[in-house]
Amino acid sequence: MNNFQGDQPQERYVYREYPRLMYNHDSGETLSVSSDSDKEKAIAEGWKIEPPKPKAPPKTSVLSAAQFNELDERIAELEAWRTEAQGLFEETAKRKRN
Repeated sequence: MNNFQGDQPQERYVYREYPRLMYNHDSGETLSVSSDSDKEKAIAEGWKIEPPKPKAPPKTSVLSAAQFNELDERIAELEAWRTEAQGLFEETAKRKRN
């Protein structure tokens, strides 16, 4: 196996326990520790060695037909208002130019 990158030999990977990350499952924060004593102190303070498990995505709610229709009507009202406001804006801008 070619162990060269460019014209320099590539250093082989050697596992090192430190530095390592510790995890606070409540806040989502991480803490870097660099020795066994730092790790033990962090554990005593509530930090964990394992990362937290991913949270499930929030469940979506399903709208009833009545809720959907209500929202659809409100959207139509807002779109009509926007069209009217845009027309007034353009009319005012036209008057200012003249």
